[in-house]
Amino acid sequence: MTVFPRAKSWYLGTNVRGKKRRLLNYPGGLHMYVQKWAEIRADGYCGFEIN
Repeated sequence: MTVFPRAKSWYLGTNVRGKKRRLLNYPGGLHMYVQKWAEIRADGYCGFEIN
């Protein structure tokens, strides 16, 4: 249980006018974050636009 979904906090981006309210961090932990980026990199950054 957490209050994050109900809180009006910068943690959810509510301090930026016009920005969609959503979680700004990756809740899966560092290990999962690094693993996911390795998969994305191996797939040629599919879904990303690199300028």
